[in-house]
Amino acid sequence: MEQVADLISDGNPKVVVLSAVAGTTNKLVSIGQALTSGNLESAKQQLSQLINEYHPFVDELLPHRTYNEQGKQVISTQFGIIADLFDADQPGEKEEKIILAQGELISTQLFTLYMNAIGRSCTLLPALEFMSRMLCAPDWWPSAPLSLRARKGLPNWLHGKQILLRQIFLRL
Repeated sequence: MEQVADLISDGNPKVVVLSAVAGTTNKLVSIGQALTSGNLESAKQQLSQLINEYHPFVDELLPHRTYNEQGKQVISTQFGIIADLFDADQPGEKEEKIILAQGELISTQLFTLYMNAIGRSCTLLPALEFMSRMLCAPDWWPSAPLSLRARKGLPNWLHGKQILLRQIFLRL
């Protein structure tokens, strides 16, 4: 994350799309597979191990107390969503996708905190908010080409920030 921050911090406005932190996607896939195959204990153990890996990562990335607490809240919330899925009656493909999405949600939120902690202007635009702003605007807005909606809408979201982080979800 520190290297990405250096790459994108040249003073020019940017839109940045991040993926999950290295290794996280494979671990989330494994948790989802364990859950959907009925191996609940393995899924719980893997999740616990992943949470334990993230705590020192957050401590190193966000040493300032306020940002560190916010970072720990991010991982608690997002991994809590996964833990809640362990109670599903018959977990399947939907639950696997929810589990997998948490990697990008964590990385974008932690990166936003990191950028703000080091004093770099940054704002996060969650995918749901992006879609609602792009699709639920004036009557003419939905029929306008996406490129026009992005050119007209993105500057408003930047609110004087230099970097806009965007969460993206792909439906497979």
